Amino acid sequence: MEALLSQFTFLSDQALQGNKNFDPSAMEDLMKLFEIESYKAWAALELVEEKQVKGAEITMPILSFDQMGLKDELLRGIYNYGFEKPSAIQQRAVMPIINGRDVIAQAQSGTGKTSMVALTVCQVVDTASREVQALILSPTRELASQTEKVIRTIGDFMNIQAHACIGGKSVGEDIRKLENGVHVVSGTPGRVCDMIKRRTLRTRAIKLLILNESDEMLSRGFKDQIYDVYRHLPPELQEIVLGAKSEKGGGGQSIILHYLKLKKAAIATQCAWRGRVARKELRKLKMAARETGALQAAKNKLEKQFEELTWRLQLEKRMRSKECLRKERERVSNYLHSSSETKLLEKVQHELLVTYANRLLEKEHSGCRALLRDDKVEDLSRMYRLYCKIPRGLEPVANVFKQHVTAEGTALVQQAEDAVSNYVNFVVVLLHPIL
Repeated sequence: MEALLSQFTFLSDQALQGNKNFDPSAMEDLMKLFEIESYKAWAALELVEEKQVKGAEITMPILSFDQMGLKDELLRGIYNYGFEKPSAIQQRAVMPIINGRDVIAQAQSGTGKTSMVALTVCQVVDTASREVQALILSPTRELASQTEKVIRTIGDFMNIQAHACIGGKSVGEDIRKLENGVHVVSGTPGRVCDMIKRRTLRTRAIKLLILNESDEMLSRGFKDQIYDVYRHLPPELQEIVLGAKSEKGGGGQSIILHYLKLKKAAIATQCAWRGRVARKELRKLKMAARETGALQAAKNKLEKQFEELTWRLQLEKRMRSKECLRKERERVSNYLHSSSETKLLEKVQHELLVTYANRLLEKEHSGCRALLRDDKVEDLSRMYRLYCKIPRGLEPVANVFKQHVTAEGTALVQQAEDAVSNYVNFVVVLLHPIL
């Protein structure tokens, strides 16, 4: 599933960057495959339901906190809290939780479920990071507050930062605490869901979800809010489901069934939500592709208009230059004697042409070599008429022409020789088996 999402992100980036190789049909095929994999995940969960209901793995009890491999600061907090040895549920459930297993457990009220939640959370979280790493959902405000207090007391020597997100408290206080950074959030589904939707409670680093008194929480009508919480949690998540056990015993299968129904509905809700988001993103990508095509057409049109405008400006510039020269010629002819006009033209030609003739021929973009290379026939004709007026002015132009023709001819001869040589080698290779 995550590989499909990564591929979807890659295709999205291609479309947004205007990649010519982007194919919208590939995105549609990917979405269909995503829906198929979602239904497969749901079906797989249904197949293991019966096996999980029939029985759970039996773990050996750990009779001492010292044998659990807990952090020294946590052990200090546990003994300081007043515990001497773990309770029955703590003996069997603490180690699987610490080892990263998903656990479904039940015990009677007052047997240490809350303290078990507190010590496992304190062991799992990384205090170096100020991101929320554990989320505990409880059906009542009192239980959520009690859990938060026990966590802060047991983790006092570890500097664990915990906060209770419950109704009846200031929303601004919750926002301030979460923005400052906490390790653990204990709250009721309604307020937790609200903080997630406000984007104040960031869920990207959550690695442990605990449903406290899950049977009571589901029976009170918190399903929709729990689904919304599930929808924003990372897929690689460790889950702990705790339930109360009556004095007569039993109820274990009920808790497991409640959890499986919740899990299946959460998967279906998350897949449907991701499918809606994917379709929405696909529509955006298609619109972006159409807008990209329209922008490219507008760009081509503007470039064409710019070329036409540049050509017209150059033409107008030439016309104005000719007009200025004509006016200047008329103005000078009024007081310039005809016998001195020839001498003046020779002087001007010498100063403007003869002195800079070689420099003009060798200019990088407008010299004779550049004009020959780019086949600028009109400019070459204009240069010829200009250099005709200079005494022996065509000699350097002729030399440039000679060098250009020689180089082009040599290149053509070499190309022909290479073609003949390749043909001969091909014939030799072709006839080698016969010979």
